[in-house]
Amino acid sequence: MKRHDLVILTGKQRPFLNDLWLQVREKLRGEERRYGGHRGVTRSLVEGLQQISGVDWLYARRYGRLRAKTVHAVADARSVRTGIAAKRNGLCDRLIVGPNIVVRAFEEDSVLASPEIDMVLVPSRWVKAAYEADEPRLIGRIAVWPAGVDADHWAPTGGPRRNVLLYEKRQPEAAEEAAEVVRSAGFEPVTIRYGHYQPEEFKRALDHAIVCVVVGQSESQGLALAEAWSMDVPTFVRRFDVIPEEGTPCSAAPYLTPSTGAFWSSNDDLKRLLTRGTDAYAPRDWVLANNTDRHAAEALVRIALPA
Repeated sequence: MKRHDLVILTGKQRPFLNDLWLQVREKLRGEERRYGGHRGVTRSLVEGLQQISGVDWLYARRYGRLRAKTVHAVADARSVRTGIAAKRNGLCDRLIVGPNIVVRAFEEDSVLASPEIDMVLVPSRWVKAAYEADEPRLIGRIAVWPAGVDADHWAPTGGPRRNVLLYEKRQPEAAEEAAEVVRSAGFEPVTIRYGHYQPEEFKRALDHAIVCVVVGQSESQGLALAEAWSMDVPTFVRRFDVIPEEGTPCSAAPYLTPSTGAFWSSNDDLKRLLTRGTDAYAPRDWVLANNTDRHAAEALVRIALPA
């Protein structure tokens, strides 16, 4: 049996139905390619790996037995247990897992702390700190790995921009208050609600937006923000630093930089940002330099296949 450099798992494995066969079936049915786990994360990894050479990898959506230098269980505790069994049976040398396995590190009977696992991936530094607090056995065994975005797809058309896009995630009252601030600054907000839009709808809204005001809570990475940046739209993000019911330090935008936008804490902060303009920001340049699918894949290979 062939031994790959890297085998990627995202859920329940079924013998004899590998990813190539599933791609053929999806194409014949006119379906978009399916990705297991968090679609944005798995898609970024797989399509990023397609852009680099020198790595023999397999995305094993439905693959039974496997041999690899490294198995990467990206999502689902079942894929972690498949990887653990492979490691125990000598079918792989290295096992890495994450970032879409559990929310809290002690879930699934603390499977992330299994001795067979060489490295646990998380999307940001605040999640790393939270995992280490939840499960001290993970200290020294966590790497931060953010997914990327398809910068060719999430690219502006160059048309006129007139709107302020308001991105609301489970905070309707706070979002309505922010909408009033947007109006007081002389703009009409266009609202997109998390879980209630299609990606192309979000892309069209971003293409007409001057800026995106984000009202949510904690974000482990914030892929929607990265999509906005790739569309050359800076984000003004309401600050959210602690998960109240847990007291866990967190972030509403772990990868926000002076190039991609700013945090705000009060209505006055937000109005100042809106009236100041956006000339100081270069969000798409930041994505192209730091956060594309290729960047994600190259970073993953450095973790999965250390020299």
